[in-house]
Amino acid sequence: MDRILGTRPEPNLEVNEQLDRYVSLVNAGNGLTPEAHRLRELLDDELGGIANVPKLADADAEISFYDLDD
Repeated sequence: MDRILGTRPEPNLEVNEQLDRYVSLVNAGNGLTPEAHRLRELLDDELGGIANVPKLADADAEISFYDLDD
């Protein structure tokens, strides 16, 4: 829907901005930094974790591959 209409399905809330920031950190290889840990804790509290937010599950999967690059 966001690609077709140029909109996001989620409302533009601060928590969505924090989720986007967290995903950006993970994608950049910075998912284990203090900032990422702080955001993840906040997101888990606010959104209920991976059971409710597929983006968090995807982030966890990406973080699990960090050590494979070494």
